[in-house]
Amino acid sequence: MTATFVNYEPRIPNNAPLTYLQVDNNFKNVSMQMPIGGVIDYHMPSDQIPSTFVECDGAELDSTVYTELFGVIGTTYNSGDEGANGFRVPDTRGYFIRHLGGVDPDSERTLTSVQSDLFSEHNHKSLKAEGGGGLSGSSFNYLTNGGGDSSGKDIASTGGEETRPINMPVIRIMKASTLAGGS
Repeated sequence: MTATFVNYEPRIPNNAPLTYLQVDNNFKNVSMQMPIGGVIDYHMPSDQIPSTFVECDGAELDSTVYTELFGVIGTTYNSGDEGANGFRVPDTRGYFIRHLGGVDPDSERTLTSVQSDLFSEHNHKSLKAEGGGGLSGSSFNYLTNGGGDSSGKDIASTGGEETRPINMPVIRIMKASTLAGGS
């Protein structure tokens, strides 16, 4: 099987914003070649998602309406509180997507698993000053991992409320059907 990719670039005449219908029509070429369950980053507002796609926001869908998508992902993302015909799409909001395999040091990962944040092991060093020298003439001892004097000196903190790489927000959408509004 050979994949065919379309070089898609939206054309906006006179810098006018695209309407939902224009986005949907422009997306048809891409949409027809994308498999059900395929996910892409979408750089338009969520109220302009093409009709054959759904947002990856954890929403519950009806398996009798979205039969093609249900046939591909089934109940993989269900939380247990769905209705009789309900199934959920993945909720990728706020997550950084990471390809499975390759250089991932956690070889036990499985597809669709979620991994919490983690800092790589590292050390902070501080100078130990005793007697009249260093740090405004004060004297202190510092703690080590093996215990020690509890009169240690804190190292100044820096940073914000989270750890993150440089990023840009997008909406992740999933191909749900070949027909508008489900199948």
